[in-house]
Amino acid sequence: MTSISALVDEVRRNDRDRYLCAQFAPTAIRDDLLALYAFNIELAHIVEMVREPMLGDIRFEWWRDLCTTNSERSVAGLSNPTAAAILRIIKKHDISIHDITALVDARQKELRWRQPQTLGDLETHCMETSGRLSLLGAKILGVYNSDILTAVQSIGTVWALTGYMRSQHYHRAINKTYLPAELCGPSGNVSENLIHAFAAIADLSQKHLNKAWGLLKEQGNTRPVAAVLLQATLARRYLKRMEKSKFHIENAEVERSNAVDLLAMMKNYMFDQY
Repeated sequence: MTSISALVDEVRRNDRDRYLCAQFAPTAIRDDLLALYAFNIELAHIVEMVREPMLGDIRFEWWRDLCTTNSERSVAGLSNPTAAAILRIIKKHDISIHDITALVDARQKELRWRQPQTLGDLETHCMETSGRLSLLGAKILGVYNSDILTAVQSIGTVWALTGYMRSQHYHRAINKTYLPAELCGPSGNVSENLIHAFAAIADLSQKHLNKAWGLLKEQGNTRPVAAVLLQATLARRYLKRMEKSKFHIENAEVERSNAVDLLAMMKNYMFDQY
């Protein structure tokens, strides 16, 4: 298995929905988009694996140093396939170092994670992580239109918001909560408050989706960035299932996308609607 094949397989296993969306990217740059997602997975794994935040700080600093001194690095000399791929992407697509290090910084904050106090705090975190990742994805796809980029960041933000609702049971099991204290109490596990919290997050997500669609419908052909925009299609479908279950997430069938979701993605790609 080649290094890029290993990265693609990593995304397929650990970030399946983004992997599916990436299949709608042009063949020539699809692997670059998937390598970006592999980089994000690598950063997230640091948070999950280290016991001491200081050890995580060292690893994040290594990534930050790698990206900020990329002009002096030889890609061929790197044994880490993700590191080699991210340097190649930065150079090939002229990606802003600030955009890359901002993602690293946002992920590093999770080493000392504290429950967000307000819905606005959660929204900011989602925008800095998943929103930033989607922004980078759009730039790899060659899109720099400011309205489209704003829409893309909103869609990325929604992807994280819905993701935290979908993974609530997992986060509860590891005693970690992303749900705002103002909505569900200091533990984030007060069952009678969860439905209220989910409804509020869903409402915020819908506002972001409406904002994105308002910007996109004025742009004409947005198919070049479809591989990122299609996250909106999946997010809408997950939100509808949650609403149908009255936000009893365990009954909403939102753990992973299905064949019908894929058909919806194909249809929306054909009609340039997300």
